[in-house]
Amino acid sequence: MSEFYNQSLRVRGGTGFADAIFRVNASPGEYSKRLGKNLFERLGVKEYFDLFNTDTFFLITKDDKPIIVKSYHFVELKRQEGVHAFEEWLEKEIKDLMC
Repeated sequence: MSEFYNQSLRVRGGTGFADAIFRVNASPGEYSKRLGKNLFERLGVKEYFDLFNTDTFFLITKDDKPIIVKSYHFVELKRQEGVHAFEEWLEKEIKDLMC
């Protein structure tokens, strides 16, 4: 990943020590992929949605059609909002799409 992201701007925290370390140290690509996949599993929607990462953005598809494309800059802004802001945003988007 060619773009530098300032870890000091990320909100610190998590559900445990390992989670907190991952949240502050993971690249935006790793972060969006792992948390997205975990959310799909928790919501039971992994058979409908898939997540792909590139060097500059992540893409979520539903039934093989792109539905969400967001830059890693967007991911970093969510990481600066709150510890779980990215997951909360993504969960709302997925639930809205399921209706």
